[in-house]
Amino acid sequence: MGQSTQWYYESGGERHGPVPSPDIQRLAEQGTIQAGTLVWRAGLDSWVPYRDSGLQDVGIPDGGVSGVYAPPAADPAAPARRRADSLPAGRHISLREGYQFGMRSTFAKSWRLMCGDFWVFIGMYLLAYILYNIASQLVIPTFFMWFPIMGGFMYFSLRRLRGHEAGFDGVFDGFRRRFGALSIITLAMVGPGILYVFGISAMIGMAGIVSTGELASSGFFEILRVVVIVGVALIPPVLVMTLIGSLATLVCLDGDLPAGPSLKLAWRAFQKHWIKLTVFMLILSVLSFSGALALGLGVLVTLPWATIAFSYLYEDAFGDGTSGCSEKSA
Repeated sequence: MGQSTQWYYESGGERHGPVPSPDIQRLAEQGTIQAGTLVWRAGLDSWVPYRDSGLQDVGIPDGGVSGVYAPPAADPAAPARRRADSLPAGRHISLREGYQFGMRSTFAKSWRLMCGDFWVFIGMYLLAYILYNIASQLVIPTFFMWFPIMGGFMYFSLRRLRGHEAGFDGVFDGFRRRFGALSIITLAMVGPGILYVFGISAMIGMAGIVSTGELASSGFFEILRVVVIVGVALIPPVLVMTLIGSLATLVCLDGDLPAGPSLKLAWRAFQKHWIKLTVFMLILSVLSFSGALALGLGVLVTLPWATIAFSYLYEDAFGDGTSGCSEKSA
């Protein structure tokens, strides 16, 4: 970029600038501007994260920042931006014809996005996780609350990858916008998985109780062996239902749609690449499990990473192609 190029950037919910290219590079070097800070210049159709602006690839001239940049008195001719606490209207959602999905690129892009605002994503996910665990203490809400709560984090990730402003209160978007629809999606897609976990846990616990009792030789363990085999065989379907529910959640929030149409669109997206997406879910499960093995603390990294991956998958399947997130790869 030339030195005469004037940039604007957002900080603390306010727009700052205009700022010459060398100065905005120095602000980034000083830490005032982060990798995920949104910037804009004339010629760009939308605000982009600093890391995608191209400024990092240009050498920084010697010298200090030439001024103090406060919010401009008049709005520049930049694209209109919504405040973090506003609720965008639903857009028309349709499955992109011939959409491509690449596992490696999805994991890589998700990791880069999370690392760009690492503590923001970790804090946002932790807040959602705490809220869900509070709700799950009553057991019954477990069957209804997963996507209304975690959908807020997923939608937060979607807005961030699109370069839109999003704040911590986004964790409540699932409640504020489509609580009823997301509860239905949770009941339909996650409810069977919860029953599956409860059932396997109950059978394992029962085996421990009767292992030294009279039932030990009565064929009970033969039945238990069959149950475990069936349980293992049901893992892929349960994971697929979680995937479809996650995509439907983003369709519901992004398009402001009811549960039925959201699930139908998500199912169509899954059908396009059902083998690859099933493998994708198995990899996500291994990733999450590996985080649990790291003293349980690893899940604070692996689970947000996995959840952000759903947002990139959604953008590949249903995005409008203007965010720069969709790409062809294996």
